Amino acid sequence: MSLCLFFEKSMELDILNRVYDTILGIVSSPRSEDYRALGLLLSLCDKRYDESVPYGAVSYDKRRKGFVLHIGPRSSELNDAQLRFLLLHEAMHLSNIHLLRVGHRDAFLSNIAQDCIINDSLLERYPNDLQFIEGGCRMPSDYEGEWLFEELYEFLRKEQDSMQQEGDGDGEGNEEEDNKGSASRGGSSSSNGGRETAKGMLKRLQGTEGSTDTHMPMDDATAAEAAAVAERMKSQVAQAAGTGSGVWDTLSITSIKPGRWANRVKALLKHALGSRDSIDTWGRPNRRNMRELPGVQRISREMAVLLDVSLSMSEDEIKRLLGQVLIKGVTTHMYYVDTEIVGYEKIKDIRKASIPRGSGTQLGLHLKQIAKKHDVVIVLTDGYLDSDDVLEFPGKTVGIVMYTGAKPGVKKAKMVVHVE
Repeated sequence: MSLCLFFEKSMELDILNRVYDTILGIVSSPRSEDYRALGLLLSLCDKRYDESVPYGAVSYDKRRKGFVLHIGPRSSELNDAQLRFLLLHEAMHLSNIHLLRVGHRDAFLSNIAQDCIINDSLLERYPNDLQFIEGGCRMPSDYEGEWLFEELYEFLRKEQDSMQQEGDGDGEGNEEEDNKGSASRGGSSSSNGGRETAKGMLKRLQGTEGSTDTHMPMDDATAAEAAAVAERMKSQVAQAAGTGSGVWDTLSITSIKPGRWANRVKALLKHALGSRDSIDTWGRPNRRNMRELPGVQRISREMAVLLDVSLSMSEDEIKRLLGQVLIKGVTTHMYYVDTEIVGYEKIKDIRKASIPRGSGTQLGLHLKQIAKKHDVVIVLTDGYLDSDDVLEFPGKTVGIVMYTGAKPGVKKAKMVVHVE
């Protein structure tokens, strides 16, 4: 073996050993269950050094029926926080089944849309553990939609079409303006929050893979097989971690654009209830036809609402919260709770609800009983619970907590929303 080849192999081993150590650190971290679950997901992937990939990528090995984590030479340039960012980024591609969701969409734009959502999700959820890799994608400063891959992709596609219609001359003339506030390390901000416009980002990334990672193309049949394997891996991780499959639902909805939680609540309820129709709530009708995500199965056309009716809950708070979650046409089991379950009714129309008023607040014990009977449970409260009162959902329950005052103690919920 030549000296040059020896040093090359030594560098590959050093990089892979560092990757293994970092994954082990994520898995054994005292951080949240979902953080460790992403590390466990990576531990099930084969790891390969790959010079054709700058930083990292995930692919599906059809022959071995498993996923491969590709690590490129430029990963050696990353500090520890950036390497964790890269590895968790690749794990999020697997947890969100992005391989199957691309379909026949443009690979370049799909890569950018998925990476924008993943990067901002990670930086928002784990700001003290991760560091953004310069040159990657962040959510465009001019995007006002939901943090959903399909919706962001359509926005980027329209922006790309607009750029092509404007012509190369106009685009080049505005490049400096479009690129103001481009993404910087660690999410540090400029006058517009350190973000680029969509057109500025697309111009910068033209001729590249689209981000710091590389997507491996595959045909539809292979993508479907890969998605099934990814779901099995996620189930294995949930069992090994003792978290229940709900940990993945939590990860998939962590990034809620400030002030836009209402549509995300509707989207989560739609998926949980197995509805292929638009979701209408009594508070704010949403007549958009949300796409069904692959792998989502029908759970129930019924749901339960645990309503805090203690004296600290005003009538205005109760009406505002109920108006956001009671769905037309879906049977709702209403449980009215203070220190006891003081009332129950099964309704389809909020206007027919008979809401009693209680005194103190003790919700956690009653939540456990209610969750055993229902697949979808929503808790509505002002958050002023006893110090030892924790809202804990069983692993298979789609649990949502919406509060108006102090944040209550919550475990294993799919979504926790502060309603201002």
